Amino acid sequence: MSLLKKLFFFFNLDKPAPQNEVETDELVGLWENDLDDGSGLHAIWGWSFRFEENGLGTYCHWSGQKLDSEITFCWIRVNENSIKAKYEEDETWTIIKYSLQIIDAPYSGKLIKLTDNNYVSTDLGKEGFWDCFGAVFMRR
Repeated sequence: MSLLKKLFFFFNLDKPAPQNEVETDELVGLWENDLDDGSGLHAIWGWSFRFEENGLGTYCHWSGQKLDSEITFCWIRVNENSIKAKYEEDETWTIIKYSLQIIDAPYSGKLIKLTDNNYVSTDLGKEGFWDCFGAVFMRR
């Protein structure tokens, strides 16, 4: 069972762990910025990464409530907490060593926080994922 699923079931002890379930990679799904602040600004501007089971993904960036860019990327699992990824136009792969953390959502529920362990903090962000300022989150 992946680290993410172990953490998720740890925080949901009243629910039994699924049996005989096909393992889905913990990164598959939609990861978005600023879901942890509760301000609603995320609806006006932000970014997201969608990881698909087939090794493809989409990075989106929007501002003024309109989509500014949508870029396809490829990704491959390297080990338990690492992937390699590249945008379509890139020739080289980036190794992303990441951390997952379950945190409280602003009003209720939980979020899964995804950060890049190799991210170098800047004035714009102490944490980041891949080449973006700031962590990304998945709703659970």
